[in-house]
Amino acid sequence: MESPEDDDELSRAELEELHFKEIGKPLMFAAWANQYNDCGNKFIEDGDFRAAIQMYTKAIELEPRGMPGYFANRSTARLALGEAARALDDADEVLALARAAASALEDG
Repeated sequence: MESPEDDDELSRAELEELHFKEIGKPLMFAAWANQYNDCGNKFIEDGDFRAAIQMYTKAIELEPRGMPGYFANRSTARLALGEAARALDDADEVLALARAAASALEDG
C-alpha cells in the first residue's frame, strides 16, 4: 500500500494496514483512546469541562465500542455544564454497551 496523499481520507482498516506495513507493529487505537481519556480526566480535575468533553469525544471516535467509561466520563462532563439531554444520550450509550457485553458473555 502506498502512502496516502495529504487530502485523501483513509478508513481505519487502511490506516492500520499502512501503519503495520511501515512500522511492523499493529496500530494501537485503544492506547491512543486511553491517552485522550486520561487527558479528559485531568481537565475534569481542573474544572475545564468543555476541554474534557473534547478529549472524551476523541477517545470515543477511536474506540466507539471499546469503553463504556468514555461515554460515562463525557456524560459526567456534560451534566456538569448543564447539558442534561446530551448527558442522558451518553448514559444511554453506556447502558447499550453494557447490554451488548452481557449478551456476548451469555452467547459465548
